[in-house]
Amino acid sequence: MKALITMSGGVDSSVAALLTQNMGYDCIGCTMKLFDDSSTETARSRTCCALEDVEYARSVAFRTGVPYYVFNFRDNFCSKVTEKNIQS
Repeated sequence: MKALITMSGGVDSSVAALLTQNMGYDCIGCTMKLFDDSSTETARSRTCCALEDVEYARSVAFRTGVPYYVFNFRDNFCSKVTEKNIQS
């Protein structure tokens, strides 16, 4: 059995990946990049998924032997979600 685990770099998703792996699943970790790094760093206390979080998720995946990928959806997310929901 396979499982795609979305990893934010936080404790919850890291533990979920480990528990799922311990249940016998063949896990793959991933993070969706939705913002550019400069915008998340300025609001660091209010957000997740900054470069530091991605690197933490990558290190957890490496230590548990889980393949890890980052999917860059920044442009799509900005044009299809952010710009349509934020009015000037």
